[in-house]
Amino acid sequence: MKQIYFLFFLLGFMSTSLAQTFTVDNIDYNVTSSVVPLTVEVGFNPYAFDNVTIPTTVNDGTNDYTVTSISTDAFANDTYMTSITIPNTVTSIGDTAFAGCSSLATVTIGNAVASLGAYVFNSCTLLTTVVLPDSVTSMSNGVFYGCSGLTSVTLPNAITAIPNNTFYNCSNLASITIPNTVESIGNSAFYSCTSLTALSVPSSVTSIGNNTFMLCSGLTIVVLPESVSSIGTSAFESCSSLSSVTIPSTVTSIGYFAFYSCTNLTTVNCYVSTPLTINANVFGDIVLSACTLNVPVGTNTAYASASVWQNFGTINGTLGSSSFTISENIKVYPNPTSNNITIVTKNLTNVSLKVYDMNGREIMNHKLSEITNTVDTSNFQTGIYVFSIASQEGSTVQKVVKK
Repeated sequence: MKQIYFLFFLLGFMSTSLAQTFTVDNIDYNVTSSVVPLTVEVGFNPYAFDNVTIPTTVNDGTNDYTVTSISTDAFANDTYMTSITIPNTVTSIGDTAFAGCSSLATVTIGNAVASLGAYVFNSCTLLTTVVLPDSVTSMSNGVFYGCSGLTSVTLPNAITAIPNNTFYNCSNLASITIPNTVESIGNSAFYSCTSLTALSVPSSVTSIGNNTFMLCSGLTIVVLPESVSSIGTSAFESCSSLSSVTIPSTVTSIGYFAFYSCTNLTTVNCYVSTPLTINANVFGDIVLSACTLNVPVGTNTAYASASVWQNFGTINGTLGSSSFTISENIKVYPNPTSNNITIVTKNLTNVSLKVYDMNGREIMNHKLSEITNTVDTSNFQTGIYVFSIASQEGSTVQKVVKK
């Protein structure tokens, strides 16, 4: 019996220790391990002010603890904090940790963070630029949901998915590079990103979710790589500036309303050799009689008799057996550069270049009229720039480092 009482006492002691909370420099911490290694998480802090720097270690008056995580809702709805610096000891950031931080403008994330919880920066409307370290291997849904001020994001090279609602209604997001480790782009991931004009989808991506690019009214050209097998419902619905779409031969399904109300659409390049069965609403609210459909050689007769596809005004059987890959026809060098950048374009027509800084500001916009073009970067400040190259055949986005 004494042993049982002792056991209950020990468990109670451990529970009390693990629940211990203390405050250092006006930041609350919860003990997560009271045995070596001693660790804490950043607790609930709705009234942190101005510039907040989380230390690597804190002392409760007796012991030193390593700060390893930021808890769920840690700074949620804190309207006073303007910046946060997260140390290299932190490995995880909980759900909605910074949701509703309407004054938060700057975030520095340490290079040990491996996971980001759901809706971590939800409605942080003053955030403009965020760099996620390559240590991040997983992101939950809606990380940047409603960050309407966000202009550019650097995604880590280890993630395999862009989850649902990641950039939902990030209306000022002008540039993003999707790493070639990403295999899927989730539902509503870029919903209503109205400033997004060019997007390079890497050949690792196999699926485009529902509503993924819906209401991206700035997108002009979309080229999907020879890896995508499915295009979700309403994936590009109401992309009102979209003029050209390339569907690779690997696509086996196109969801309802996928390109509905893309009212500026004039050209569809479809490399699928046998016409897919699609609903009439896939290209609904579009005057198909004014659009051109380019299909593989020898398949134009089949498309001319296939439901929906037959409604295109012009059907040309001129395409090869696989999709055109724009990245293989563009060379940008040297990178990094000190002065000039050379851009070589082959087999492309109507090529244009837009250059953005990491705050999403457009600093250059002109035509590339030659096969070999020289771009003067001598006036660029040291840093990273996004080169968005668009042509009638497709578009691509590359990062360039100015030394």
